Amino acid sequence: AEFNAISENGGRSFLTDSLHLDLFALNGKKIQGIQITESGRYEVNGQGFVIANGMISLTNKNPYAKETSDIVIDKTLPITEGSGSWQGTAGVNDIAWSEIHVIITSNLIAVSKPGSDSFICLTELGTSNGIDIEIILIPEPATLTIFGLSGLVFFFSRKHTKNAILIFMVVGV
Repeated sequence: AEFNAISENGGRSFLTDSLHLDLFALNGKKIQGIQITESGRYEVNGQGFVIANGMISLTNKNPYAKETSDIVIDKTLPITEGSGSWQGTAGVNDIAWSEIHVIITSNLIAVSKPGSDSFICLTELGTSNGIDIEIILIPEPATLTIFGLSGLVFFFSRKHTKNAILIFMVVGV
């Protein structure tokens, strides 16, 4: 809440803040990716502009891996007039990590000329707007292999009917 940049009568306002969090996948799963969506409101009266941008930084917390992944979030190009809402989405995929440190950095910029004003804000965190974080999980390859091998063992067993095999495969998937 209260994350906003306000410029009045020829001023400039630059606001930056970071949200740090650690994500841990449950046993047998890996985090494939993360998608961040940020949104808020803006208003430009007279001559000026507003900008919202930021960055996602991911670090693999596995002590045996030194991988990192950074992506820049360009939520809006400079908005030079009017009022309304803005939204930006960025994501990182294909990482397959089990422990991740995430840093989400958001920047809000408001600039106005004399006699004008501008305003931009990030909507309150924890609502349906603001910052939404979606985690994409995948099972570990070992889990998929165990399911596959147990299905083959079950398939070659003479004691079970084809219906039981079909039920096992559906439940296993």
